Amino acid sequence: MTASRRELLRLAGAAALLGTGSACARIPTESPIDSRPLSGRSRPGAPYVRALPPPEDATPQQVLTGFVQAGVGTEDDYAVAREYLTPDASAAWDPGAGVTVYSSSDELRVEQLDEDTVSLALQAVMLVDAQGVRSVLAGPTAQEITVHVESVDGQWRIADPPPGIHLSGAAFEALFTPARLYFLDPRSLHLVPDLRWYSSHRAVPAVLEGLRAGPVEPLESAVRTLVPSDADMEAVMVTTGADGVAEVTIPEAVRRLASAPRGHALAQLEASLRSLRALAEVRLLWDGTDLTAQVDRSLSRPLPGHRPIGAGPTGVVPLADAGGERSDVPAGPGPRRDRPLRTGDQPGRRAGLRTVTGPQQRADGLDRWLGTGEAGRCRCGLRRSATR
Repeated sequence: MTASRRELLRLAGAAALLGTGSACARIPTESPIDSRPLSGRSRPGAPYVRALPPPEDATPQQVLTGFVQAGVGTEDDYAVAREYLTPDASAAWDPGAGVTVYSSSDELRVEQLDEDTVSLALQAVMLVDAQGVRSVLAGPTAQEITVHVESVDGQWRIADPPPGIHLSGAAFEALFTPARLYFLDPRSLHLVPDLRWYSSHRAVPAVLEGLRAGPVEPLESAVRTLVPSDADMEAVMVTTGADGVAEVTIPEAVRRLASAPRGHALAQLEASLRSLRALAEVRLLWDGTDLTAQVDRSLSRPLPGHRPIGAGPTGVVPLADAGGERSDVPAGPGPRRDRPLRTGDQPGRRAGLRTVTGPQQRADGLDRWLGTGEAGRCRCGLRRSATR
């Protein structure tokens, strides 16, 4: 491959990540050399995409487009994106409120409505809320962002940015990673997974914060967490041992638990952290002491290929019919639905499973089925997707 062809592919890849359209922005052919030190909190190996700061004398349209595209820059709490905002807006803006993922193949269309009002239209394909729960939309959905701009030292800046960030589909795949948070069923016999999506740059603290916050719907009333709500996650440190295994210092609140609940909480922490792509192995420490032996290994968890199970008020149960015989959750990709299906909507369903939502296809090629059974709301087991 020639040098010129490599350069062309590099520029094309950058355009895909930013999700720019030919009618709205052009790839610059030259720019000044700039450097920005990476934050010490950045995780080694996490993908890095450089966000571009506002150009001098940028128009209101350029400011809004640049702000949306700057969502790729996580460094220093989205410091580059904040440069597009007024001082008051920068202090109040919450980038962690959620992620709107828009189609990489569609243009970002910007329109100036009046002197200080600008609107940007995009096609949303996916939403991720503040807890990391992803919702895949049925199809591209038109979304409009309207902001007001003010002059700050002779430069246009956004005064009322929308909460959260916006990423193209390509940028989301590069910068976010799936994680399974494991919670306990009411009888403390099983670990039940809950799929979340977090920024790769802070996936470990996000997993720990998710375990501390506990489950969300539809699992909220069916499972629980033993990671204390007062656990100080800011004190958690992640290092690499001499053998290359990631070492995570647990919060003091977990260490203070009694023996049995501490073993369960450690099992939650270990299983959840190991679900991250970058942490195939993890060692839990407290004050330099390895706590691996204290992890409760008696807890079982569903794995790909196991028969479907669900978590209800009486514990994790097989989704069986009244006669006790096994019957499978419907296979195949099916529609991705946000609303429960009625009993007659899917053939081959069992009496013990009253509603099914899904499947919701995961990044690793597995389909997750949600359902409401006679034991209460549940999350079903995982099946290999027929489309992969």
